[in-house]
Amino acid sequence: MYQTEKERIINLFKTCPFTIDGLKHLEDHASRLWAKFRHIENVAKLMESAAEEAGFSEKEKLMAFTVGQFHDIACINDIALTGKEYGPQHGARGAIITFGILTQYYDGFSREEIQTITTAITNHDGAEPEGLEGFCKTLTFMLRDCDKVDCYRRQSTEPLENVFQRPLEFDGSVRHEFAMRCLAGTPMKYAEMQNFNEEAILYLGWFFQLNSVSCQKAAFPFFKAFAMRIFNTTENAATKLYVKEAIKKAQSILN
Repeated sequence: MYQTEKERIINLFKTCPFTIDGLKHLEDHASRLWAKFRHIENVAKLMESAAEEAGFSEKEKLMAFTVGQFHDIACINDIALTGKEYGPQHGARGAIITFGILTQYYDGFSREEIQTITTAITNHDGAEPEGLEGFCKTLTFMLRDCDKVDCYRRQSTEPLENVFQRPLEFDGSVRHEFAMRCLAGTPMKYAEMQNFNEEAILYLGWFFQLNSVSCQKAAFPFFKAFAMRIFNTTENAATKLYVKEAIKKAQSILN
């Protein structure tokens, strides 16, 4: 039962108008597009595994998988834009898109369950969500963790130009207050970063927003590899110090 419904969700994602429209950009943005598809697939698998570990029912596990499968659907059609352009709105836009797709083409969820799924998608990035309760809150924070774990995989293994929204300009300075907020785990917005180095520190700060120990452990090898990429790439001495501080703090959390 679960596997059949899971395959229906995957097929729905692959054949929906927003995915098909996104493939129109394949010729000009193939690398970024396939990177995004890999990210979506990995987050869906991470959500499925996290749901199993948490002892979810089959319906709850399917909801978790669906959240992962559709969480970045707004980015597919907007792949030609920069993250600065679509980033701040992609959760809310993706929730609207997902609500329309699920209500129109999928009969396996109630309207309340679809609302729970889309609420998690709305709140998966950016500021800390407020006013969430019960399973909706659990699903939202699970997605935020799983999303960041796979983002670290991408950042540690894929070309930096695929994972950075800012040009790879190595001499930009990092504001001390900005760096301290990132390393304290304060959720930051894309609009708040001013250059490549600040974007790097913002991404490193994601580690300190992870809510579960299992996600911290899963993310740490990728986090450390990404941090060393930044350390070896940037020419800014202050940024190097912030990177070293981030690694030290992450290690202390796990020890």
